[in-house]
Amino acid sequence: MEKMLTKILLVSAVFAGSTLGASQMQYKGMSSFYAGSSKASYANGGEGKTKVTFGGDVMPFQVWPNLFVGAGMDLIGIDGYASANETYGNYTLGGELKIGYSLQSLIHWNVNLKAEVGYGVTRYSSTNNWGSQYGASIDTEIYSNFGVGYKYKHVNMGIGSASYNTNIFYVAVMF
Repeated sequence: MEKMLTKILLVSAVFAGSTLGASQMQYKGMSSFYAGSSKASYANGGEGKTKVTFGGDVMPFQVWPNLFVGAGMDLIGIDGYASANETYGNYTLGGELKIGYSLQSLIHWNVNLKAEVGYGVTRYSSTNNWGSQYGASIDTEIYSNFGVGYKYKHVNMGIGSASYNTNIFYVAVMF
């Protein structure tokens, strides 16, 4: 229990620090909060149902022209691993370190490419299982700080060699 609490506090501290840093930056459109839908493809060959996903990333640090770093967090609803019919509150919650590249200076439109690596908990059948995560995304602003995006994410569920890949389509508020 103490190890889990330490991990949750560490992820929360990174996200809070990035949020505070973001309050000092001018609008760049690289950071966002999003909601969307995802569908998992499990390593055992199973296909999940469409589930809700929420997340956000704050990328306040510009390390090179058009290149930003920061942190993110997301919550992905998943099916039960053994059966797509098991939907008893199963989810993955993860924190990530992110790097992003803005294409705005090249194409004069706010389009961002992002890569992430992180660690998180998969809640499955009333147990917490920890594992690594990584992903990539693209998003674009369509009107006045509102945008759409696509994210691919791979999650090691921490249950033996169980893992899943998910495709996430979302709408975002960009800042």
